[in-house]
Amino acid sequence: MGESFNAVQFLDPPFLFVDERVIFIPRKRRLEVNNRDIKIILFLEGTVDLLLDGQPVGRIKQGDVLIVPRRCRQTYVPVGNAEERLHVMRIWFDFSALRLDFTQGGSGLNGPPTASDPEVNFAAFLRHHFKSVKIVNAFGGPRIQDWVRLIRQESECRAAGYRFRVTGFCRLIVTELVRQLNDAPLSTAERDRRRTADAAAPASWAVEHVKQFLFENCRRPLELHEIAWEVKLSAEHLCRRFKEETGQTIFNYLRELRLEAAKAYLVSSKQTITEIADKTGFSSSTLFCRVFHKAVGQTPMAYRAAAAKRIQFQNTTLEPDEHIF
Repeated sequence: MGESFNAVQFLDPPFLFVDERVIFIPRKRRLEVNNRDIKIILFLEGTVDLLLDGQPVGRIKQGDVLIVPRRCRQTYVPVGNAEERLHVMRIWFDFSALRLDFTQGGSGLNGPPTASDPEVNFAAFLRHHFKSVKIVNAFGGPRIQDWVRLIRQESECRAAGYRFRVTGFCRLIVTELVRQLNDAPLSTAERDRRRTADAAAPASWAVEHVKQFLFENCRRPLELHEIAWEVKLSAEHLCRRFKEETGQTIFNYLRELRLEAAKAYLVSSKQTITEIADKTGFSSSTLFCRVFHKAVGQTPMAYRAAAAKRIQFQNTTLEPDEHIF
């Protein structure tokens, strides 16, 4: 079974909408998706082996991004045939709004993009760079993780202009992915130059590294000395630099990551508050409830009830193109 939530529709072209989806794949079963649309899938949780049109492609894990620019049959196989929980964010595109036949290579509004003019508009930019199915590892760094958090925040608060902000964050994510895909292998001289630059400004590098470490480990208990050890800085120096560069303390940032993970469990599972607190790195259900209420303005159970009302008229099993077999 699966559920979609945090959906934002009617985005500016060429984006169509963005949402999050959680799907449970039973033990010894597979998930098959007949893909008919152009989309990017960010894997927030879960590990599966991917087949496209029956052919093995590779293993997808937390932090990976799957780019699907064509019609195909995706098959997700849990590792070791164990039960798997997939939590993804999906960004969907609507090229028909711009009269661009993306999948067939039509001419579009401004003619086919070439090596000299792929940025004539954003649709041409995407068409030029996203020509085949690709897996990009580790979200390209903490920047994409931060934009994912901001999309979630906008989808919940829905303040004035939230669709424009979500569209902007989607553009940033896509642009970052393109840059990751187009990074040429570094020469020895360039690698040495970057290493020297990192050594000259270790604190800035440390903040980015800590964000990545927190994202990968937020679901387990963490202490400051362990986080500081990861970047070989004193705890005091790291805390000061992190606050200067992000405007947040390390543990406020960690708390946001944990609360977002907890919200996903509250919406998409029947697990108890105690189980969710344990899975998201809180030392007790009492602490979890107190922190959740202070940050969200609702108790976890009230948030779960409100979320159930928002999705009760949506498809709460599998989408029409999804099949468990």
